[in-house]
Amino acid sequence: MRLVLYYYVFLTVYACVAPVTLSWADLVPAMVLMWMCYGAFRGGCGQLRNRGMVVLDVSKHRPYWLSGKRRFLVAVLVCISTMFVVRFYTGHSVQGVIEGVASNENLYGAYQQYFTENELGTLNLSKTPFILMLFFVKFVLVASYISLVGGTATTRLSDKVFLGVMTVSYLLFGTARGTSFEAFEVLILFFYSMLLRNKRTGMKHIWSMQQLALFLVVFMCGGWVFLSHLEARGLSSDFITDEVSYNRSSILSKMLPDISLIAFQFSGYFLFGLFFSSVVIRQLWLGSVHNTIAGMFPFGFASNGVKPFAEEMSERLIDLGATWTPDAMTILYWVGFPGLVLTCFLFGRVARYCTRYADGASSIVAGMMGYIIVLQMIAMPIGSFVSVSSANILLAASVCGLSVISWWRTRCIRRSPTLNWSRKGVSGHGLN
Repeated sequence: MRLVLYYYVFLTVYACVAPVTLSWADLVPAMVLMWMCYGAFRGGCGQLRNRGMVVLDVSKHRPYWLSGKRRFLVAVLVCISTMFVVRFYTGHSVQGVIEGVASNENLYGAYQQYFTENELGTLNLSKTPFILMLFFVKFVLVASYISLVGGTATTRLSDKVFLGVMTVSYLLFGTARGTSFEAFEVLILFFYSMLLRNKRTGMKHIWSMQQLALFLVVFMCGGWVFLSHLEARGLSSDFITDEVSYNRSSILSKMLPDISLIAFQFSGYFLFGLFFSSVVIRQLWLGSVHNTIAGMFPFGFASNGVKPFAEEMSERLIDLGATWTPDAMTILYWVGFPGLVLTCFLFGRVARYCTRYADGASSIVAGMMGYIIVLQMIAMPIGSFVSVSSANILLAASVCGLSVISWWRTRCIRRSPTLNWSRKGVSGHGLN
């Protein structure tokens, strides 16, 4: 799960150089907690070992629907589902979205207005089919990347076309809403799948030169999409909240003013969560003896009269604006600091399972579960990604369910007297 480490290193470096009006004291407590969470996660991963499990060529274990005419049918269903979902959530047709992008329309503002007027935030039966459609689109997208980009087989032209259709369909939904989160998800999914492919093929280096070039291109495209959405929404400025704004006297601002202003635009997404967590740690958790003790027990804050951190912060501490509450703070509030550490450790244990089985017959499910864990660990210090929508929750729940079934079947196979050959006649890399 190297991607989590790379991401935390990126956050640490970005926090050091970002041209924002925040001091080290405003960020260090959160970064210390972030690395403690990573330590617990890494401890859960432990030393990965092969235990004589059946390892098969993942190129031969693609999902049933990814071959032949079924792939075409799935692509058609994904496109149709995307059109219905876009229409339901935004009121736009695909043509309307394209025209809105061409005219630099504030699609996010239109989406927010349509969402509010039609009360789409309320879960009801009429909304259920569209939630399931979006879940279907996301499930196919993740499974496709894990099996095609993350597989060991050579990617064919038909694979690339199929992945392109899946990616454009999902990004169209994000474009219709005027949000960049979908592009961020695809970015993480792509990098995760590439690292998974390197592990499966036994690459000695983290990235080949070709992969590094592709990484930079994809990263720059993702940044361009993000900045374009900000500009269309009228949010590309030097102000995020009352406490977080552009620092014109920073070293980066003086040396590279244009680049520093671009770098600042990402701080609302990558730094505000750290600032939020630092304020919680200094003023709500460690600000009094009672809260310090309460933070060591499940439901301790609630029993001590502390409201959920977002409410406490907005009422008397800082301006939250349109920002996210980090998952680490939500977990800390409900289960305390030991519970937060234990949660990260358990995530590491699950990641260990996913890594062990990422090369076997259960590779697709294990790879998808690994992606969910990585996305959750990435969300810990800055936001809430897995639980952000009903479709994401369904995706996580379905993958967890499939993982449990896959794990149970694997144990049954290994314990079956008729399949003892799987332990004796199969090595860690294939048949003897």
